Amino acid sequence: MKIKDINSKVNIRKIDYLKTLCTAIDNHLRKRIIITLYSKKMTVTQIYNKLKLEQAVTSVQLSILKKSGIVKMHKKGKYHIYYINKDLIKKLYNFEISEEQ
Repeated sequence: MKIKDINSKVNIRKIDYLKTLCTAIDNHLRKRIIITLYSKKMTVTQIYNKLKLEQAVTSVQLSILKKSGIVKMHKKGKYHIYYINKDLIKKLYNFEISEEQ
């Protein structure tokens, strides 16, 4: 395999991941969850109560955010605690697009 082919595959993976991130962010419910979690770690129950959503809807949206890497989760006893991956958010915030001329 040529180095050029390897670089093309790496770039395609990066583009696919960027697409996943954009899809995850491009939803009004997920945006509300991101904003809610940005300042505080919460359980799914706390999130759906605060945002006045159904538990199932909240769980599905959290699953999408978790799969994208925007949201992380850890267990504390029987609870799943969700929080924002702030390192990833910082990388996205500082993302620069440059055009070759």
